[in-house]
Amino acid sequence: MKCIKCQTDSKYSERSAGTCPKCRARFAFEPKSGDPFTDPAFAAAIDRVSAHDAVRFTHANLYYELARGRRNNTSKVAAVTIGVVTFLAGTVVTLRVGTIVPLVVALPLALTCIVLGLRAKPNPTPALTQPTFSSLLDKWSSAHGTPSKLVQRAAPAKAGGRKAPLAKELATYSFDRAVICDRPETVDLLLANNFHFENNCAILSVTGYPEAVFGPVLEMLRRNPKIEVYALHDASAEGHDLARKLATSPEWFRGIGRVTDVGILVKHAAKLRGLWSVSRQRAPRAFADLTAEENAWLEAYSLELAAIRPEQVIKRLFRAMTQPGTEVTTDDGGTFFVGGYFGGADVGTSDGGGDSFG
Repeated sequence: MKCIKCQTDSKYSERSAGTCPKCRARFAFEPKSGDPFTDPAFAAAIDRVSAHDAVRFTHANLYYELARGRRNNTSKVAAVTIGVVTFLAGTVVTLRVGTIVPLVVALPLALTCIVLGLRAKPNPTPALTQPTFSSLLDKWSSAHGTPSKLVQRAAPAKAGGRKAPLAKELATYSFDRAVICDRPETVDLLLANNFHFENNCAILSVTGYPEAVFGPVLEMLRRNPKIEVYALHDASAEGHDLARKLATSPEWFRGIGRVTDVGILVKHAAKLRGLWSVSRQRAPRAFADLTAEENAWLEAYSLELAAIRPEQVIKRLFRAMTQPGTEVTTDDGGTFFVGGYFGGADVGTSDGGGDSFG
């Protein structure tokens, strides 16, 4: 295993003390002891999820980045391995007995195993569990320090403590755009990457986060009759309903501005099979705009926005603000718009927002 400090490649016997034999830097993991990752593999995951240290990321982003690398391993590797071993065994027996019969028997079995293995789909949910991930991150932080781009949420204010007064100008300030998320963690991600500053938009969660500014900021947004609202969400029953809720609820933006759904659509989830989550509760109803298969998927699974790398979330959200989307009319006469911003290939810098990171 290589040391990430000095790049020295050491044998297990040379690093039995848990340190590099050359520079004496401490290793976070030891595969021989059962750790599922090496230090270089974990470091590479941090590098990918941070876009080479350019973008801040959440715990969930790192979890899914590590889980992404372990998709498809078990069934695919096992089947291909069995196929290769079967072929080699048939070849060896053929050479020993001097007849081609063993190879003729083994070859179709080997090819079948290999083809099935290559076509095998990963399990729907990650093999890496959350407790295991937490343990791995603790080991990494103990050996190498907390990743510099990892978003750390500020501790909540103590009960009964005084809240910091909002700036006086906040009462009269006006945003032209707002991003409403289904998770506070998504708000943290966007704020940590300065998306609100660079795109002049408010960022809130539908659950009322950040608590200190939620009420006054929502009031400001509702005073702007031309406000552009973007619903950013998971592929889940709650997420699928978010844009409709924002567009039709009198507590949000019914009759005010324009709401566009820019979250993960159910049809996009198939591309990230292996990173799905098991739904904790039944979908409240079957959605008329989804197929029977899509509604069945929502009953069983969801897909967190955190499974998509932060760089892509930021770029696609930026691009969504420049495209109109498709108009949808709700049952009660409300309207909102839907974009397909999380389908297709990765967004490049030419799509906009490529350099808009804090």
